[in-house]
Amino acid sequence: MESALTKLHAQMLLERILAWSHCFPLQINSIQPTRNLLSVLRMTVLRISCLKLSQTKPTSMTISRSLSSLDSPLKLVLAHGLQNGSGMIEGHEDHFWGYMFYKSFTTLKLAVPRTDQEEIPLLSNEIIELARSLMQFSITHLGSVCTPRNFHLLAGLLRSKCVPIREVALHLAARIITRWSAGLSGTVPLTAPATYLFNLVTLSSMHIQLRADLQKRIQTEGHQRRLCFSTFVTTGIEFLSKFYHLEKKIIRRKNGLPARNTFLHKPLIKFATKDSLHVTWLASGKQAPMMYKLELADPLCGVPEHLLQFRVVHRGAHASALVNGLSPSRTYLFRVVIEDVSSELYSPHFLVSPIAALQTKKAPAFTFDHTRKGPAIKLSTNALGAIFEANETWATVLGSSPFMSQCNSWEFEIINSSSLFLFVGVASLEANLTTFLGGDEHSWGYIGDRALYHRRMKSRLYGERFGHGDTVGVILNMDYGSLSFSKNGMDLGVAFNGLIGELYPAVAFYNQGQHVALIEHAFKCPGAGEILASSPFSFNIDQACESFDLMSSMTDDLPLSDNSFRRLHNLRDLWLRGSARRVKTCFGFEVTISSHVDPSLHTANGQYVHTPRGNAFVLGSAFGLTWFDSGKNVGAYFYTSAAVRREISNGHFQIVPCSGNANNTTPSCRLHSGTEDDPPTQVRENLRKVLADKKMHHSVIREINEVTQSSKKTSWNIEPTLLLEHLRTPRADRNIKSFYEFAGTHVALVLLLNDDILRGFRYFIADLEHAFWYEGNPQSSPVSGNYISTSLFKFRNSILKETKHRLFQIFAEQTATKAKQAEDDYDYPDDLTQVVLNRFKASTALGTSQCKERLSLSLFGQLFSNLHLLCPRLLRMGYTHPMDDGQERTFKVKFEGEGVDDYGGPYREIFAQISNELQKTSQAPNNLLRCVLPLLLPANEPFKFVINPGLTSQSSNSTFEFLGKLMGVALRCKVALPLALPSSTWKIIVSQELVINDLLHMDNGAFAMISQLEQMLLCADNNACQSLMDMSGIKWTARLSGNSNLDLIETTGNTLAIGEIPAFVSALYKCRLRESETATWAIRKGLTSIIPKFAIPIFSWNEIETKVGGVPGVDINILQSNTEYDDGISPCDRHIQTFWEILHSFDDTEKSAFLRFVWARARLPNSSNLSQKFKIQAAVGLGSGKSPDCFLPKAHTCFFSINLPKYSSKEIMLARLKYAMWNCTEMDADFKLSDSELTGWPE
Repeated sequence: MESALTKLHAQMLLERILAWSHCFPLQINSIQPTRNLLSVLRMTVLRISCLKLSQTKPTSMTISRSLSSLDSPLKLVLAHGLQNGSGMIEGHEDHFWGYMFYKSFTTLKLAVPRTDQEEIPLLSNEIIELARSLMQFSITHLGSVCTPRNFHLLAGLLRSKCVPIREVALHLAARIITRWSAGLSGTVPLTAPATYLFNLVTLSSMHIQLRADLQKRIQTEGHQRRLCFSTFVTTGIEFLSKFYHLEKKIIRRKNGLPARNTFLHKPLIKFATKDSLHVTWLASGKQAPMMYKLELADPLCGVPEHLLQFRVVHRGAHASALVNGLSPSRTYLFRVVIEDVSSELYSPHFLVSPIAALQTKKAPAFTFDHTRKGPAIKLSTNALGAIFEANETWATVLGSSPFMSQCNSWEFEIINSSSLFLFVGVASLEANLTTFLGGDEHSWGYIGDRALYHRRMKSRLYGERFGHGDTVGVILNMDYGSLSFSKNGMDLGVAFNGLIGELYPAVAFYNQGQHVALIEHAFKCPGAGEILASSPFSFNIDQACESFDLMSSMTDDLPLSDNSFRRLHNLRDLWLRGSARRVKTCFGFEVTISSHVDPSLHTANGQYVHTPRGNAFVLGSAFGLTWFDSGKNVGAYFYTSAAVRREISNGHFQIVPCSGNANNTTPSCRLHSGTEDDPPTQVRENLRKVLADKKMHHSVIREINEVTQSSKKTSWNIEPTLLLEHLRTPRADRNIKSFYEFAGTHVALVLLLNDDILRGFRYFIADLEHAFWYEGNPQSSPVSGNYISTSLFKFRNSILKETKHRLFQIFAEQTATKAKQAEDDYDYPDDLTQVVLNRFKASTALGTSQCKERLSLSLFGQLFSNLHLLCPRLLRMGYTHPMDDGQERTFKVKFEGEGVDDYGGPYREIFAQISNELQKTSQAPNNLLRCVLPLLLPANEPFKFVINPGLTSQSSNSTFEFLGKLMGVALRCKVALPLALPSSTWKIIVSQELVINDLLHMDNGAFAMISQLEQMLLCADNNACQSLMDMSGIKWTARLSGNSNLDLIETTGNTLAIGEIPAFVSALYKCRLRESETATWAIRKGLTSIIPKFAIPIFSWNEIETKVGGVPGVDINILQSNTEYDDGISPCDRHIQTFWEILHSFDDTEKSAFLRFVWARARLPNSSNLSQKFKIQAAVGLGSGKSPDCFLPKAHTCFFSINLPKYSSKEIMLARLKYAMWNCTEMDADFKLSDSELTGWPE
């Protein structure tokens, strides 16, 4: 029996590692039943790390075959480990892991050239990942590996031209630095001399070179408009954060403070280029080498000196630094800082130099952009010229720098053009680069044929014709929102007004050989290169490191860095005082605005003034900019202090009458708790308590989410008193006293984390997909994936729902496939797929006895035949027809034999009907309940369905993968696909830890048996319990869904013994929860082909279930608050009030049926603000006014509307509504079909 138990433990762990190996090779579990088993487990880890096996169990043959296929020195390492597995017991661990580290390093070193001419072998990603895993295992299991020698070995790998190897080196070096930091704190033995560590942080240039490399890479990848930065950037950020943390500890131990007479001089330029500055400085009176920080302030738009955000560009003992990645002809502000790091307490800068304004060399303000141009456009070497190589097709190229403020001008010389079909103008990043300027709402163009275009329409005739040999000037005044042009120096006047946002210079070509060049001496662009302080583009390396520190502090209860604490302290004060609000800007991001206003305005916030752009409300200020809102839903815009003073003299910013209210510009409530004036030391102490109280932290998250949903305000704009009022609602799990005491600190910490994630998500999500665990131990981090990603993964419950939905919206928009522009806006694009479905055939087939026929002829099967071979990029299309009333789609639906046009209704109906098909049940011959389609099985819990574990073939996997694609399409298009799957399925999809309670949703009988077995372990009389066990006849067998049996061990003849209960319980519940793992992974594969992989794990399992399936039930109050009434109808009319009374009286089934009748969906979207308004219109048809009781209500599912007759009584209205809801399921009121079109329907 002992050998059977040992074998069972090994098999269980092997299956767990196999499941985990879909994403990464995971660490060994802490289970250690015997020495021999430990050897088996170690060998298993090596095998799985190497093989990256799929869902099948490994055999000796597959392992041998896989090992023989590895053509690398690591094959010898694995062979050594496998052949000498019996020696890998606890007493020999040091030798084993040390051997693994050096052999793995030797393999990677092969890809590091010793000379520039040396050819190096290419290593596969699998080999690199295996080496990474083995070396990290070595660092984890053997602290003595973390030596200076090994650190320098890893640093040497940074010379490799192979980016994955450099990434591995950074990843492992960060782990060694983490171990050294822990050694300095005394938690683990220190494996490096203190003198070495001091020299490392003060003299080494490794981190300086890494910063420069990261800055270049970030600039390149940002220019490519990548959704997220590469994993190399993320790993580099992790290393720098760990390094700076070690640096602070070392300097504190050395007590590195400057002498009293030390004076820092202003930084000076040693030499300058157009994109770099070599800066040097001098510290007089110093007595010892000091740690310097050179800080740079980007040219943030209009920010006064005391509000500038400086970022570190150099750290170390060297008094000079080369700063790269700068813009030409720009002035940057520099300062040198020595910080007081002698304590953990909040402290200002210890010594700061005067600020120096240093300028890069003159160069053109912008060039044409290689990464933002249409096809067939060739740029010159200096990117100042552009030539078109195609013919009679439109293509647009943008400039490299955007403009947000000030008056900017530039000129084009038309070197060659055979026609007048040439556009100059401006465009935003959203503009279509395969059409002409003005071909959409995101661009404005002036064509050589003297006309202006915008929104694909000719606005008016303008100016003069221009062509070959002419010089065309562009004047973009962003302070006034105007665009003007000139020809050969003659001003043509204002062409467009009302421009807003972030706009780029642009040119559009049509004929082959057209050649345009920017005139280098004509640039007058003071607004080029400006960055808004709160924009995502201002989020830099140091802020990413601060965010990483914040996550580390929340995970490991560590003190916050000084900068993070300053931000938290300021945000806390603003929230408690109610003196700030968050608004959406016209630039596509949000900004937190203080209620204080520029004194030169002589107005208060909320007042209505006349600005150069027109009348607008004064919102307040942020980073020295004054913000305004016109009330036209275009977003807030700003003016700099200089622009305000200049325009006041021109008669602007005077108060004007306003017929509306003041737009509720500031919160009216503050929390008078007496804590807003707490000193920083008290706030620091409060923060320590808040970080330690994880339960309260998650409670605050929940409360903010609830208040956000009920109040329809953003999380940042919830007033303190509103949150406190919500907390007074009785609930057992609330601790009002604790929240009231630390309210500001709690909320500020949550908002600070979410703001960092929103602004800096590109730094954090690259490796998030590798941070998945399937059924992992939350106490241990995955081997693959950096700490930033795994921290964010753990923080999914700390991310506000509002932040998650905003991130998902960004991911969906930026990965959507744009449909080709049709000639007519009302024509459908050629690349939009049309599917033809026959609902009568599907309904008839569901009653047949042949399972394959039921599945193939069902709507799901018909849709599978039409779409499953389609390229996933076409299923990521987000097209909206002008008649679709805002409904996005990836394909167009035609119902065969039904007279209906698909303007959104049939498209939504497909998803609702497929959901019903998959979960429709019938009585099987054995009197058991079964699903009509074989993909799902009814669970023991009512109204829940499990995936059929018997479907494991390749064709079945393809079917489940298509189901995942449909889920992804539903998520993208905001269409509900309600699937009542158990929590275990959703948890596998989002990679959340499985627990035994998940079995309750699948099989409450098995869960009850496990509970009874666990109770037997508490019984004192083992003999009596064993007798009961013998009578029950429980064996090592699991009954799966569908009533099939699976042996948990090879020998299952004996009944279960008391001592075997823990192993049996563990094996049983894991077997049941993973019974449909193959199909679930296929669903996840299909889902992530439509939705980016890193968008899934930010949601918890119940959040993704709600996002896919919609909110269960129909909240009539939400529906009523999103209703519009036709002319002649008032919400006070008697029949309208009766209508709402009836809807409120419906049960959940009837509410869903009504919603499907009027909108072709059974659930409301996961939002209190619906994308379409529900419209109640008057009845149509002859006699509907005189005899309304004789008419049924008529619904238009595409437009979410109902024609409601004025029924004479509540009873008649109820009867007519119910009849229409339950009987009017066809869609045939758009047009009448001819006899030849009635295909598939009975005569």
